[in-house]
Formats: sequence, structure tokens, C-alpha cells
Amino acid sequence: MARTQSAPAATPWQVTRAITLPLLGPTVRIWIFLSVIGSLQLFDLVWIMTLGGPANASSTMLTYQYTNGVQRTEFGYGATVSVVLFVISLVFALAYQRYALRRDTAGAVTRAVT
Repeated sequence: MARTQSAPAATPWQVTRAITLPLLGPTVRIWIFLSVIGSLQLFDLVWIMTLGGPANASSTMLTYQYTNGVQRTEFGYGATVSVVLFVISLVFALAYQRYALRRDTAGAVTRAVT
């Protein structure tokens, strides 16, 4: 009887590195994208807890916008801050779409039916 040799089994670290982490890549990229966009929009928790903190230590872009636009009644300046925040979010979203989404859908079969 001929004996066949089987391939050596992979270690748990090799399985994690070669299989689990690459499969988690799209999920991690989406999580990072949503976290960054969410942190740019953070207002309520900071405002309720610290009102921007001592010496603006916990101030965010939205607390800055609220302080300058509403409390100081500089509505044009507050609108300008909101446009800058929008542009930052848009650039980040377009960069994400350009690099991360293209990588995630590179192997997908997506041809238009003609």
C-alpha cells in the first residue's frame, strides 16, 4: 500500500495572518471611515460634558462652530466653518471611495449587460 503524505497543518498565527485578517480588511476600512466621519460630527457629548473644556481642551469643530456662529452671533463665520467641515468630509469620503472601495471591489464581477 502506498502511503500519501499530507501537507503540514497551518499554525493558528498563519491562519490569522493569511485568512482572517485579509477577510476582515473591508470591514475594518468601513469602520475607520465611519469613525472618522463620526468624529468630525461630534458635538453633543462634548458640549454636554465640558462645553468645550477648560481652555478649549476638548473643543471639536462643531463646538467651535456653535461658539463662534451662535453664541457670538457671527453667523457668517459659523457658516464658513460648516462649509470647511463639509469640504474636509467630502475630500475624505472621495479619497476613501477612490482607494478603499476600488480595492474592495477589485475582484468582483461587475460588468454591464449590453
